[in-house]
Amino acid sequence: MKKDYSYFSLCILLIIIIPSCLLSQALTFDGSNDYVSISNNIVDQTFKDRTVFSVSAWVYGAGDATKSVLCKGNTDNSGGNSKSVQIFNDGSRLSIILYSSNGSFIRIKAKESYLSANAWNLITFTYDGGLNPNSLSIYKNGVLNEDLYESHEHNTFTGMDSNTDPLYIGARVQENGTPHLVWNGKIDEVAVWSDDLSAAEIVTLYNSGAGLNPTSNSGNYASSSDLEGYWPVNKNSGSTVFDGSTNNNSGADYGDPVGAGVYLYQLQAKDFVK
Repeated sequence: MKKDYSYFSLCILLIIIIPSCLLSQALTFDGSNDYVSISNNIVDQTFKDRTVFSVSAWVYGAGDATKSVLCKGNTDNSGGNSKSVQIFNDGSRLSIILYSSNGSFIRIKAKESYLSANAWNLITFTYDGGLNPNSLSIYKNGVLNEDLYESHEHNTFTGMDSNTDPLYIGARVQENGTPHLVWNGKIDEVAVWSDDLSAAEIVTLYNSGAGLNPTSNSGNYASSSDLEGYWPVNKNSGSTVFDGSTNNNSGADYGDPVGAGVYLYQLQAKDFVK
């Protein structure tokens, strides 16, 4: 009797090929000189004074100590702080800081090991327009962090510094254009709203780990009209990081962080709902 090896051959072929199949895209930063720069008046107006806002991003892994996820405004050439907003790992503690032009600030900081290693984390930050740290919130995977490491105000915060510097993803950037505190790993689906999202909306956006396209309202999420920028990075787009919102806030990458793939063996639910 002649044996049919076609089925077994197909199985072996799939075992070899499938793990290397590229099914999704993310921004991968090398920890050295990769970043994305976004310049637009809408972004400038979102991160100024006491404007209410929310920011979310998917990050893979826990990140290295003292590395930047997102910031608004350049730093000085000695490598200091961004002018308006910083979202970063501060000694392995995920933090958000808002700065006034006089150097005063408000800050909240999560405890160490807040981000899950070897997994995608949806991190979301909200600011309700207030003048103290209680105006800020951090969420991970739809859950509010109610056990912070620190909640702090330095001098008298009067609102975010107003400037026309870019919004940066993946690094801080000096006035002379030199990046520093560059993230080492993947960042995906960054979104900015001129609204402090509700807890119910943030749970909906997490969508049990599958994620949700923020350009359309769904379930408890009703803030698509307040979406000021959304950078999904679904495919390699050269040096342009396209904005998926209606505001045309496309950015430019430096150091070529765009186009690093997420492969089948790395996938989680969110990678199937792009």
